[in-house]
Parts: sequence; C-alpha cells; structure tokens
Amino acid sequence: PNFYLNCNTCATPITNPNTTLTYTLNKTECAINSTSTVQVILKDTCDIVEPITFIPQAFSPNGDGTNETFVAKLANVNNAKLYIYNRWGNQVFKTQTTNNSSIITLIWDGKYNGELMPSSTYFYIIETQTTSGELKNYKGFVVLVR
Repeated sequence: PNFYLNCNTCATPITNPNTTLTYTLNKTECAINSTSTVQVILKDTCDIVEPITFIPQAFSPNGDGTNETFVAKLANVNNAKLYIYNRWGNQVFKTQTTNNSSIITLIWDGKYNGELMPSSTYFYIIETQTTSGELKNYKGFVVLVR
C-alpha cells in the first residue's frame, strides 16, 4: 500500500505509520520483474523506560544506626549485579539479584569475608538489564566512613 508514504514513486520514500505495515516493492528493469517486501514494525515507545536509580555516594557502617549499609535502588530493571573494588582494584564484594518486585535493591554492609573494611573510597560497578532488554552499567565511587 502507499499509505503513510511521502512519495509513491521516489527511490527513498519516508514513512511514518501509526500501525505495523508491510510494503511490497516492485521493480522492472530490462524486462525483469523483481519484488521485495519490507515490514515496518511500530513499537510502543511507552514500553521503553529508563531505569530509575538511587546510588549513594557515602555510607557509615559504624553502629550508630544511620546509613549502616550501601544501598543502591533500581527500578525498571529485570536483574542487576553489584561489584565493589578497593583502591588497588581488588574485588571486595559482589552480589546479584533478579527482579521479584518493582524495585531492585543491592546492599553492601562494608565487609569483606566477614571482616570490617577500613574507611576509604571504593569503586563500584552496577550492571543491569532494563525491562526493555537494554544492558546498562553504572560506575562510580562510594566513601566508607567508620
């Protein structure tokens, strides 16, 4: 069909349909007919949702009951992995979770192998897969204060 085409006879027509359509292209050259079909699939842009994140820059696991853990919260993701590295690049923590609710929470208590880590700046990497299937990473620093 020539629906939604800006030009029926142009070599490079532009389309902007409001539904999924299949176009058939017919070409005759030197008495030879050829036919191709192209399907234009319309995706609902409301399904493409950016992850919503809250990633703190510091926490203080010192026993006072305030900011005792590093808690990263993510919405609109199916799964996520959290990696924590010390200033020498050694991995000191890793966790992962799958979305069982609308928000994923990744938590680090400031320990490595059950031992308290010292006050320092640590590097984190959070790997996610959004609900639309896109892989998205977050990287940054978090300060652990005792």
